[in-house]
Amino acid sequence: MAIQAELERLAARVRAAARDDGLIETAQVKLMGLDDVRRAAGARWPRMREQVRAGSLGLIAQRIGPDDAVIPCGDGFLVVFADSSTEQTQARCREIREALVAFYLGEEGLGALRADVERETVSAAHLAGLVSNGAAAAPPPIQRNQLKLGRFWPIWSSRHSGVAAYHCAPCINGPDGPRIGYSADFLAKATHEKRDFLDLDLCLMEQACAASETASAPIGLSVHATTMQVRRSRTIYLSHLAANSSPARQRMFVTITEIEPGTPLISLTEWTSALKHHFSRVALDLHHGDRALGSMASSGAWAAGYHLTEAQAGSSAQVRAALTELDGWCRTLSRQGMLPFVNGFQTGAFLEMAKYSDIAFASGESLWPSMAAPENLAAPKRTGLQRQRAAISSD
Repeated sequence: MAIQAELERLAARVRAAARDDGLIETAQVKLMGLDDVRRAAGARWPRMREQVRAGSLGLIAQRIGPDDAVIPCGDGFLVVFADSSTEQTQARCREIREALVAFYLGEEGLGALRADVERETVSAAHLAGLVSNGAAAAPPPIQRNQLKLGRFWPIWSSRHSGVAAYHCAPCINGPDGPRIGYSADFLAKATHEKRDFLDLDLCLMEQACAASETASAPIGLSVHATTMQVRRSRTIYLSHLAANSSPARQRMFVTITEIEPGTPLISLTEWTSALKHHFSRVALDLHHGDRALGSMASSGAWAAGYHLTEAQAGSSAQVRAALTELDGWCRTLSRQGMLPFVNGFQTGAFLEMAKYSDIAFASGESLWPSMAAPENLAAPKRTGLQRQRAAISSD
């Protein structure tokens, strides 16, 4: 249901009734217990919130007439009856309440919800002003969860020679400390210990979208490859993206994360195309052992890269091998017109050597610690080695 169109249609009808000094029957549907359900749901709340909203709205719409209207309002709904007697309105209110109670009791996790339906007769003039103001005003603020499940990882840019953006992504504790990631097994085994990250991705998406509306720096977010791979999960995720539309999204980017080796190029192209309806820039986070890079640009992605292993801090032979691998990735992607990124830098020395390749973006907890919220970037930040070089050159 298009809420804005419903408001405008209702405003016109109520203004007509106001000219006749008529009274209008209404019902306020209040959902009780939402806070308890929200706390118990945790990361599942974004999906459950939509289930509550869409399910409740659908049930109410089935029990009102074609000329009646129902509008989401706060933690509930406002129903306006076009032409009903007091007795008819009372009967419909009972039907609505009974249907909602049965719906909540029958859905997992919603049993604590209660529906309080209050009938009220109001003057058309009063309701006309209320609805007209609602129709002319900006759309209500987007409902977002308050969970902060992601960290904001500073993204170093070779073009800016410093931090130029932040990436909202989950954090896991690896052998070398915190790092970007969903699955602890992905780096070592190129597989996932868990295959359903949809709820986490929905929370990350809302967290990143909220941050992008106040941050001065571009904000990126991650979505796990399995969320895009499973059709039902992908549909839910894309619908939530549409519901969280914001002008700030023009500066955002999204990374499809932990893509398993062997994922068909046609799948990457499909996922990238779907996300490009919401973001102009889509990146692909692959496994370091993936070698099918030659046609990656045909996916339509803007950037691609991988996460470093601990070899960067090993013996000189391991360091040389890690640099050779990094250089090969960067050259292959750059030749296709893609921007290469590498996550997981542990030392400034390895970063300095990596700069001789065509690396475009880098991140790493040791060099650029993640944070709970993005900082405003008045000027590009430098690494410790860059500050030392600047000090030496100024002497």
